[in-house]
Amino acid sequence: MQEVISNDSAVILKKWFDNNSVIMGSNFKGIGDTDTCKHWDKKKKYLYVPRPEVVRHYSTCMGGVDKFDFLISIYLTFICSIKWTQYLFAHILDMAIINSWLDYVCEAKCLGLPTKKTLDLMHFRQHVA
Repeated sequence: MQEVISNDSAVILKKWFDNNSVIMGSNFKGIGDTDTCKHWDKKKKYLYVPRPEVVRHYSTCMGGVDKFDFLISIYLTFICSIKWTQYLFAHILDMAIINSWLDYVCEAKCLGLPTKKTLDLMHFRQHVA
């Protein structure tokens, strides 16, 4: 592991060697504690390697990012344009719809609405449109 700290200690860049080097920047998790994790080696065996706190925190919370990327890729808004601003606008619109749908599903569960009565993502997008 290697790390670089900014002059005001607000941002920390950490480099961790996994199968390839992983570089992470954080203003939330600092130097932190290191723990050990099981790592699959190319020699077909598990090794226990030290892992920084920022990597551990990312690994435990990355499920939401993967789910979000998956949901955006299902019904991606395609705009045929040369201007990058229109692509950005379409992506921001997709992100807002996905976040709204996730909130809708969460609220429907809290209210006890049956899953058959909740809208799926495609019908939710049509309803918003």
